[in-house]
Amino acid sequence: MASYRMTLDTVTLFNHVGEQGGSAQFQVTILRRVHCPTRLGASIDSSKLYVFDENVIAESLDGVARQYASPDEWNNLPDKGRHWTIKDNGNDYFAVGVHQMPSPLLVKKPFRITKVIVNKLGTRRMWHLEVNGA
Repeated sequence: MASYRMTLDTVTLFNHVGEQGGSAQFQVTILRRVHCPTRLGASIDSSKLYVFDENVIAESLDGVARQYASPDEWNNLPDKGRHWTIKDNGNDYFAVGVHQMPSPLLVKKPFRITKVIVNKLGTRRMWHLEVNGA
C-alpha cells in the first residue's frame, strides 16, 4: 500500500444515481486516506485523485462503511447504498474535503471526473485508481 504519509487527504465523492423531477440526484460518499493534489489556475482548476485499494476508507455521510464496486458492477446493483464507484462518464464529481451537500453543484469547487485510470501494476499494495478532475 502507499505510505499513509502520502494519503492524508479526504474528498467527497458524488455518484450520479439518476434524475428525479428533472434534477440530477447524487449519492454522497466520503473517501478518507486518499492523495488529492489540486492546481488552481487563473481560468481552469484541475485535480488528480489517487485512491489506493488498501488505504482508502469509504463511508456515507452518516458513517456507514461502503465497498468499492467497478462501474459495471455498480450499474447492475439494485441497491447502491452500500457501495461507491468512480466513473468517467461526465456525471460524477469529487470535491476536496468533507461536504454535507446533496449535490456537487452546491459545493464551491467541485471537479467533474473526466478520466479514470486503473493501475494494477506491481504488488497489490500499489494498485490504485488515478482520477482526473476538471
